[in-house]
Amino acid sequence: MTMKYVMNKDLTPLLFPVHVQHVTMKHIVGPIVTAGFCRVVDNKVEVWGKSISLNLKSDPSDALVIECMMKDH
Repeated sequence: MTMKYVMNKDLTPLLFPVHVQHVTMKHIVGPIVTAGFCRVVDNKVEVWGKSISLNLKSDPSDALVIECMMKDH
């Protein structure tokens, strides 16, 4: 399933449904440094794209951060 995500300056990711705008999460996680889309394929996270509402791109290194977060929970 495809989700949207944002990553704040503390490298804390927040994943949320695609119908929610990225900019909405700004008030929840504070300053956002990257944003885009993600999904899990064969236990690996893929990230891509950008947020139009925040004018920020995804970063390939975000995938590893999200994977680590998922393993901790």
